[in-house]
Amino acid sequence: MIFTVYELITREFCFRQEFYPDELDASELMKKPKWTAHKDAKLDSPVTEYGRVLNDWAKQRAEMDKKVDHFTKASQPLNWPALRVDPSIAWDQTPFRRRGQFRGTLTQMGKDFLRWERPPTRSLPPPEGQRLLATGETVQDVPGASTKK
Repeated sequence: MIFTVYELITREFCFRQEFYPDELDASELMKKPKWTAHKDAKLDSPVTEYGRVLNDWAKQRAEMDKKVDHFTKASQPLNWPALRVDPSIAWDQTPFRRRGQFRGTLTQMGKDFLRWERPPTRSLPPPEGQRLLATGETVQDVPGASTKK
């Protein structure tokens, strides 16, 4: 959450060196003395207010994590059904040894699956005069066109 808000405000992606969120250390980012909003960032409050709200949220989340160490301890736990694995996928039921291995297996078999990938960080921000769409595609900016709805 903290990295996402920081990237939306500053358009700086240098802190996110790893792909997996659980490998990131948000405390280093929160210690940064000043966040500078990117020229294209449209904020409804000062940047310092976003930092304050994130700090408060992180403290509340840490306290909640002490109390809720299993989903069943939540006040309204989500009870998701087990993940259904297509029977046509032959596997020996042993856990995959690395992240993305299951996805790699599906890709090799030509199976379709929901893709949540974002564009590689090295391609962000897009070159001057281009916009990045949610699909990961970059398109040319239309001079004078408004991005507001």
